[in-house]
Amino acid sequence: LGACTIEACTSGFANVDNNVANGCECVTDTYAATCAGAGAYSVGLGGSLDITGKVTTVSGNDWFQINFTVSGVGSAYHPRIELAANPSGQFAMDVMADCGTVATCGDGGTGAGAVAWEQNYNLYTPGPGCCADTEPRVATRFVRVYRANANTPTCDAYTVRASNQ
Repeated sequence: LGACTIEACTSGFANVDNNVANGCECVTDTYAATCAGAGAYSVGLGGSLDITGKVTTVSGNDWFQINFTVSGVGSAYHPRIELAANPSGQFAMDVMADCGTVATCGDGGTGAGAVAWEQNYNLYTPGPGCCADTEPRVATRFVRVYRANANTPTCDAYTVRASNQ
């Protein structure tokens, strides 16, 4: 005797629970699965941006390019990227300097498996005995969201928040 199966889902849907009764129950996102295809998002000074998506396979990835508007020398600058919504710790995030290099943090930390990544450029007051504001400011970071520990896929969504304060 034959049994019902789902051979393939229509583009934009996934069968994450392998239940034939509810079919391709999960609406998927359209974010790039590779760094080379990452869509670009801009965050202006004083602004923020939320990107919500789903990784519906064990080995899936969502990639984004975040472009921060850079403040001028002598101005405070604080770009930040965080995994703001992560139901039951299902997702992990890498913040990359480019498609092949993990970003570093000002405190010596790394963007690999990060919950948050940030750079904080303080406002310097030039003058005798002080300092010069010559640190290069980060303008672009790439973000990869994936399943933490290759855990079982669900239809739950994550949110990445990028801010530029």
